[in-house]
Amino acid sequence: MGRIEPRGVGQVQLQIAPLTTGGSVMPEKQHILVIDDDVQFVDTMETLLQSVGYKVSRAYQAERGMSIARETRPDLIVLDVMFARPSELDGITLATRLHRDPDLSGIPVIILSGFTKVADPGYEVRPDPIFMPVETFLEKPITPEELLAEIEKVLGPRHSMEEALRCPRSNIYS
Repeated sequence: MGRIEPRGVGQVQLQIAPLTTGGSVMPEKQHILVIDDDVQFVDTMETLLQSVGYKVSRAYQAERGMSIARETRPDLIVLDVMFARPSELDGITLATRLHRDPDLSGIPVIILSGFTKVADPGYEVRPDPIFMPVETFLEKPITPEELLAEIEKVLGPRHSMEEALRCPRSNIYS
């Protein structure tokens, strides 16, 4: 676990070795912040993501999501576009603010929304460095396999797909 080494009269230094599993260092869990106003959807996302080893934080309003991103510096943000509660920010505006903030601009964002099913924007919705600075735009509903594959494209592989597929095979709805 750790060891204590004498450093001199009245001084002691504690060294803690990293946790290991099978001789290799256990990686720190990658942290995903989910920002969506649909409580059931966020619960489902949290269960799925935790089941494959991610740490998850949640926010139900865009403004709160920005605060949590500042406090926790997640590895990835999964963000909805539209929020039911009155809000200054929609998901695209929040993604733009995150992208322009020097402390948060390095955090990748995936938009996961049913936005185009509710409102026809009249154009193809896709990532754009100026108007929608995100890694990808995904449509709800989405299968757990599709979502995890997109997350792994951004964060890199965490687990085998077989392990991830232990989750029930169903769509994740908003």
